[in-house]
Amino acid sequence: LAVVWFDQHFKNLINWAETSPFFWQPSNVDGATTRGLELTGSLNYGLVSIRGNWTFLDATDDADGSRLIRRAKESGSITVGLGFSDVHAEVQMDITGPRFSGSGNSQPMSGYRKSDVRITYVVNDIWKLKFRMENIEDKTYEEVAGYGVSGRAAYFGVSATF
Repeated sequence: LAVVWFDQHFKNLINWAETSPFFWQPSNVDGATTRGLELTGSLNYGLVSIRGNWTFLDATDDADGSRLIRRAKESGSITVGLGFSDVHAEVQMDITGPRFSGSGNSQPMSGYRKSDVRITYVVNDIWKLKFRMENIEDKTYEEVAGYGVSGRAAYFGVSATF
């Protein structure tokens, strides 16, 4: 288990500001503060492993007290893994709370939840086969307002260590 408190102060933080639809430019936040608490933990029991984290975040523009863009007040993940013989599989669920995509607390965005799965098969001391499926529930969500993410996606791969 771990608990971390952070309190950071920024000067001249670079942010992105929308100038018109589909056009953004860097903008300056004279001062900003992020404070929060991160909780993490892991547990291994036989073939099963569980890892989780949760962050409580207060990220504000010092000039007007508005929240910094794209920073949720709460976010976290939980991963459950199972390893046996030469196979390791895990499922991860990520949760991101509501946030704003525009400065001055404009463009509110809903929170979202998505899940991924990963499987690794160890062929021998050199070769591994890998499979990953992202967004297994085929959720529709946005990390940045106006920019959707791909739906369910699957990846296969081979890795070697020499």
